[in-house]
Amino acid sequence: MKGLVPLITLIVSLFGPRVADATTLQPTELDRDDRFTIEYVVRAQLMAFREDDAERAFAYVTPHIRHRFHTAEAFVRMVRDRYPPVYRPGSVEFAEIRLTNDGALQTVFIVGPNDIAVMAHFLLQRQASGDWRIAGCSLQESDARAA
Repeated sequence: MKGLVPLITLIVSLFGPRVADATTLQPTELDRDDRFTIEYVVRAQLMAFREDDAERAFAYVTPHIRHRFHTAEAFVRMVRDRYPPVYRPGSVEFAEIRLTNDGALQTVFIVGPNDIAVMAHFLLQRQASGDWRIAGCSLQESDARAA
Protein backbone atom coordinates (compact mmCIF):
# COMPACT_ATOMS: atom_id res chain seq x y z
CA MET A 1 0.00 0.00 0.00
CA LYS A 2 1.50 3.28 -1.15
CA GLY A 3 2.55 5.78 1.50
CA LEU A 4 2.56 3.45 4.47
CA VAL A 5 4.54 4.70 7.42
CA PRO A 6 7.06 2.08 8.54
CA LEU A 7 6.38 0.60 11.93
CA ILE A 8 8.84 2.14 14.33
CA THR A 9 8.77 2.71 18.00
CA LEU A 10 9.66 6.09 19.37
CA ILE A 11 10.47 5.58 23.00
CA VAL A 12 11.26 9.08 24.09
CA SER A 13 10.70 9.20 27.79
CA LEU A 14 9.90 12.45 29.48
CA PHE A 15 11.72 11.49 32.62
CA GLY A 16 14.62 9.09 32.11
CA PRO A 17 14.41 5.78 33.93
CA ARG A 18 10.88 4.62 34.53
CA VAL A 19 10.74 4.67 38.29
CA ALA A 20 8.05 6.06 40.50
CA ASP A 21 8.68 9.26 42.41
CA ALA A 22 8.97 8.80 46.14
CA THR A 23 5.77 10.87 46.39
CA THR A 24 3.67 8.48 44.30
CA LEU A 25 1.38 5.77 45.56
CA GLN A 26 0.90 2.97 43.08
CA PRO A 27 -2.30 0.95 43.40
CA THR A 28 -2.45 -2.81 43.10
CA GLU A 29 -5.56 -2.59 40.90
CA LEU A 30 -7.55 0.08 39.08
CA ASP A 31 -11.18 0.63 39.96
CA ARG A 32 -13.80 2.34 37.79
CA ASP A 33 -13.09 5.76 39.30
CA ASP A 34 -9.35 5.39 38.64
CA ARG A 35 -10.01 4.45 35.02
CA PHE A 36 -12.35 7.40 34.54
CA THR A 37 -9.88 9.82 36.14
CA ILE A 38 -6.91 8.52 34.15
CA GLU A 39 -8.77 8.97 30.87
CA TYR A 40 -9.97 12.41 31.99
CA VAL A 41 -6.40 13.56 32.78
CA VAL A 42 -5.11 12.49 29.35
CA ARG A 43 -8.12 14.04 27.55
CA ALA A 44 -7.70 17.27 29.49
CA GLN A 45 -4.02 17.54 28.63
CA LEU A 46 -4.68 16.85 24.95
CA MET A 47 -7.36 19.56 24.98
CA ALA A 48 -4.95 21.99 26.65
CA PHE A 49 -2.42 21.35 23.86
CA ARG A 50 -5.12 21.95 21.22
CA GLU A 51 -6.02 25.23 22.90
CA ASP A 52 -2.38 26.32 23.33
CA ASP A 53 -2.83 26.46 27.11
CA ALA A 54 0.69 25.66 28.27
CA GLU A 55 0.01 26.18 31.97
CA ARG A 56 -2.98 23.84 31.96
CA ALA A 57 -1.10 21.16 29.97
CA PHE A 58 1.82 21.42 32.41
CA ALA A 59 -0.54 21.07 35.40
CA TYR A 60 -1.28 17.45 34.43
CA VAL A 61 2.31 16.17 34.75
CA THR A 62 4.09 14.74 37.78
CA PRO A 63 6.27 16.92 40.00
CA HIS A 64 9.31 15.14 38.54
CA ILE A 65 8.41 16.35 35.02
CA ARG A 66 7.66 19.83 36.32
CA HIS A 67 11.08 19.92 37.97
CA ARG A 68 12.83 18.65 34.85
CA PHE A 69 11.34 21.30 32.53
CA HIS A 70 10.96 24.14 35.07
CA THR A 71 8.42 26.05 32.94
CA ALA A 72 5.24 25.27 31.06
CA GLU A 73 6.70 26.86 27.94
CA ALA A 74 9.76 24.60 27.94
CA PHE A 75 7.55 21.53 28.44
CA VAL A 76 5.16 22.48 25.64
CA ARG A 77 8.06 23.27 23.30
CA MET A 78 9.43 19.75 23.87
CA VAL A 79 6.01 18.18 23.24
CA ARG A 80 5.51 20.26 20.08
CA ASP A 81 8.95 19.27 18.74
CA ARG A 82 9.05 15.57 19.74
CA TYR A 83 5.38 14.57 19.93
CA PRO A 84 3.49 16.34 17.11
CA PRO A 85 0.52 13.92 17.22
CA VAL A 86 0.09 14.61 20.95
CA TYR A 87 0.56 18.34 20.53
CA ARG A 88 -1.92 18.59 17.64
CA PRO A 89 -4.12 15.50 17.74
CA GLY A 90 -6.70 15.14 15.00
CA SER A 91 -8.81 12.23 16.09
CA VAL A 92 -8.37 10.49 19.42
CA GLU A 93 -9.62 7.06 20.45
CA PHE A 94 -8.98 5.66 23.91
CA ALA A 95 -8.02 2.00 24.21
CA GLU A 96 -6.89 -0.12 27.14
CA ILE A 97 -5.61 0.97 30.51
CA ARG A 98 -3.36 -1.47 32.27
CA LEU A 99 -1.48 -1.38 35.50
CA THR A 100 2.32 -1.71 35.43
CA ASN A 101 4.98 -1.57 38.13
CA ASP A 102 5.49 2.10 37.23
CA GLY A 103 1.84 3.19 37.22
CA ALA A 104 -1.15 3.03 34.91
CA LEU A 105 -0.50 2.83 31.17
CA GLN A 106 -3.27 4.44 29.09
CA THR A 107 -3.12 3.56 25.38
CA VAL A 108 -4.61 6.09 22.96
CA PHE A 109 -4.90 5.85 19.18
CA ILE A 110 -4.18 9.30 17.73
CA VAL A 111 -4.26 10.54 14.17
CA GLY A 112 -1.99 13.53 14.09
CA PRO A 113 -0.62 15.98 11.55
CA ASN A 114 -0.38 14.69 7.97
CA ASP A 115 -2.80 11.87 8.87
CA ILE A 116 -0.05 9.91 10.62
CA ALA A 117 -1.57 7.36 13.00
CA VAL A 118 0.19 6.49 16.24
CA MET A 119 -0.47 4.58 19.40
CA ALA A 120 0.39 6.84 22.33
CA HIS A 121 1.14 5.15 25.64
CA PHE A 122 0.70 7.58 28.53
CA LEU A 123 2.19 6.55 31.87
CA LEU A 124 0.26 7.99 34.81
CA GLN A 125 1.20 7.81 38.45
CA ARG A 126 -0.96 8.35 41.50
CA GLN A 127 0.40 11.13 43.68
CA ALA A 128 0.37 11.21 47.49
CA SER A 129 -2.63 13.56 47.19
CA GLY A 130 -4.52 10.80 45.33
CA ASP A 131 -4.42 12.68 42.02
CA TRP A 132 -3.27 10.96 38.83
CA ARG A 133 -0.56 12.78 36.86
CA ILE A 134 1.22 12.01 33.59
CA ALA A 135 4.76 10.75 34.12
CA GLY A 136 5.73 9.99 30.53
CA CYS A 137 4.61 9.13 27.04
CA SER A 138 5.89 6.93 24.25
CA LEU A 139 4.67 6.79 20.67
CA GLN A 140 4.46 3.81 18.38
CA GLU A 141 3.84 4.71 14.76
CA SER A 142 1.29 2.66 12.90
CA ASP A 143 1.42 1.61 9.27
CA ALA A 144 -2.19 2.78 8.93
CA ARG A 145 -3.23 6.18 7.66
CA ALA A 146 -6.45 8.02 8.27
CA ALA A 147 -9.05 7.69 5.53
